[in-house]
Amino acid sequence: MPDRPCPRAAADAQGLGERCGTQPRRRRAASEAQPTAASEEAIVLVWLIASTWVVLYVSNHCLTIWATRLHQAHARDHFDLEGSYELNPVLQADVDRLRLVSPRFIVSLLLSATSIVGMWFLTASFLGTSVLFDVYAGTLVLPCLAMNVRHVRNLVLFTAIKVPGTIRGKIAYSRWIQWKLTAVDFLGFAGLFLVLGLLLKDWFLLGGTLSCAAHARQYWALMKKSRPRVAPAAEECA
Repeated sequence: MPDRPCPRAAADAQGLGERCGTQPRRRRAASEAQPTAASEEAIVLVWLIASTWVVLYVSNHCLTIWATRLHQAHARDHFDLEGSYELNPVLQADVDRLRLVSPRFIVSLLLSATSIVGMWFLTASFLGTSVLFDVYAGTLVLPCLAMNVRHVRNLVLFTAIKVPGTIRGKIAYSRWIQWKLTAVDFLGFAGLFLVLGLLLKDWFLLGGTLSCAAHARQYWALMKKSRPRVAPAAEECA
């Protein structure tokens, strides 16, 4: 018959392993493996966020050019927009020329994507927390997502105009009302991200809230500067 291991011998061997430090070394190796796995997951998440930002940034520019082309070809017969379709003064020249690629676009894309990775290394190395990185990533990604949603809505409208009789008549939008409507849109997204951020306790969503609110404030300020002043009606003499 085969020899069965003696329970006492096994216990002695276990005690010998504990005295020699075998089991503590195993525990240390397991504890060291956990931070390594967590770091790898964090790196994957950072690159996923950076890649998402690149996709959203490029798609936002492409959708802007597409909507501008449709407006120039069909939609301007029904929607007369004062100035450029692009509301950001920095990007108006490239959009009006329908330039998909420009030095300004490439530099802005590279700098913003690099800043996401750089912010993660900064917070991970010196602060030891991801809160600041989550807020920063949210300030970039979520407003760009909101812009994409606005462009898709305009594209649906401008494409439908091709069908005869879809929209009748013509309306002219002054510059200040375009800025006001954009500010209201961003304010709505800020409220949405705020509610979700508080419910989920997510700093990424709260970062998007702050950035969308800042965009709304920026366009509201532009609206106030360009809005014509309405003179108060003269009081009638008794």
